[in-house]
Amino acid sequence: MLFASVIAIAVIVAIGAVGSGSLSGSDDKKIGDYRFDVDATRVVDPWTGDASSAAAERRFVAVELTLQNAADARGPFWVEAYEFKLTDSEGFAYSPVNYGARPQFPEVTLQPGEKARGWITFEVAADNRVKSLTYWDDTDVPLP
Repeated sequence: MLFASVIAIAVIVAIGAVGSGSLSGSDDKKIGDYRFDVDATRVVDPWTGDASSAAAERRFVAVELTLQNAADARGPFWVEAYEFKLTDSEGFAYSPVNYGARPQFPEVTLQPGEKARGWITFEVAADNRVKSLTYWDDTDVPLP
């Protein structure tokens, strides 16, 4: 009987995963009722392409991102760079700066199926490795 219960649960889970209507397989993310797909496509570390200079013992790191609202979403989804956080190897967290690599990631409302793409630049400690990028504090964005 236990074996039959385990098989039944496995089948239910498999059917739910296949019928979920995800954006790109298991990579889509969810926040409340919002479903989206976010990808970091490039990282430039250090980023030096601007006349701006980082503060002493700091460097710039630029990340190119693409974020898509689910095609079957119930409605629009607001996106902006300041919802992203970069964390380094020493546990320090950084918010984006409002200048840097271009085109910058837009502040825009995405309708179902729409995408946004752009760069987000962070000013980080010069000697610490980049460890992770997150969106809305808990959605991990794998770095290339």
